[in-house]
Amino acid sequence: MQGMRLGVDIVDLFRLLGVFFNRWYRSVDKPLLLSFFTISVISLTLISSAGPVIESRVMLPKDYFLLRHLTYLCIALSIVVVYSMMNERLIIATSFLLLFVCIILLVYIAFWGVGVKGSKRWFFFLGLSIQPSEFAKTVFSVVNAWILCKTERKTRYIASAAIYISLVSLLLLQPDLSMFIMFSLIWGSQLFVYGISYLSILAIAAFFLAGVLLYLFLFPYTRERVLTFFDPTNHDHFQVWNSIRSFKAGKILGAGPGEGVVKLLLPDCHTDFIFSVAAEEFGAILCMLILFVLGYIATRAWFFAYSESDLFKLLSASGLFFQFSSQFMINVGVALNLLPTTGVALPFLSYGGSSLVSTSIMLGILMAFNRMRSLERRIKLDV
Repeated sequence: MQGMRLGVDIVDLFRLLGVFFNRWYRSVDKPLLLSFFTISVISLTLISSAGPVIESRVMLPKDYFLLRHLTYLCIALSIVVVYSMMNERLIIATSFLLLFVCIILLVYIAFWGVGVKGSKRWFFFLGLSIQPSEFAKTVFSVVNAWILCKTERKTRYIASAAIYISLVSLLLLQPDLSMFIMFSLIWGSQLFVYGISYLSILAIAAFFLAGVLLYLFLFPYTRERVLTFFDPTNHDHFQVWNSIRSFKAGKILGAGPGEGVVKLLLPDCHTDFIFSVAAEEFGAILCMLILFVLGYIATRAWFFAYSESDLFKLLSASGLFFQFSSQFMINVGVALNLLPTTGVALPFLSYGGSSLVSTSIMLGILMAFNRMRSLERRIKLDV
């Protein structure tokens, strides 16, 4: 009898799960979901090609990066599903909680963190390396939007500026110029969309420029990267030069999966320069597909913000749009030698759990906003 009862319980559980996923699938933004699956397949293909290069270089087991990346993708899919089902109140609550945790971790990293490649960006826990700034930049868009919309008019600008300055100060202590730029773009774009005065915009631009100049003055390593970009003949241009070679070698159709040679010379071919691996082995065709899918996700975010009447959702979507679009354009710009080397990951494609999970949170929030708007329209039609 107990065995029969257990069998019935399992059947009921699967039936409930089927009902849940049926409702979720009917309400989810299917084009964004398809974009996620498409870019995930591409990322697995690229990691399977670039991973062995690093594995042999640092003596890691076979398929180490591929298996870990597959695990991260499964976690990312779960996060997309969970976030896409959240309501506005739950998204705000989780964003505040996650930002609070990220600030604590950033403080810890700034003073007690371990430096890797000249900067302290990672929190090491149970064998995992977590980059809190990746998560902070995603939820910052939601938190800042809430502050600008829901708090008192007299204090909203002060509160917004206080959180922004606190975060970028912690980032400059790491140091992490690329994240400083990302947070500044998100904050500035949200204030611009909110409708601040042009004088305030000029003041923010001056603050941003002063921060960049101070950063370049204090940290010679970053200054060397900028000088390399503007004067490659007198500075080490090894990584970017090999990245350009990848595009030239790949041409239209590429050398074929696993047949790339230039990737052997790229220290970060599985992370920052994964786009170069795509260019060499799969040619301009795959590069165009990658840009199309990433551009489509950014365009969906932009059109949602453009057509949204609720100010909180508009500002949140605007911040997420500028975060996502600037991130992939900066990465591609570095690979094509259009920008100085920054260390910004290519969303969904570069190896790294923190970047992948944080980008999945962004995608899940956009899906949730779109689901809420569709539900509101359906209710209005019924009324």
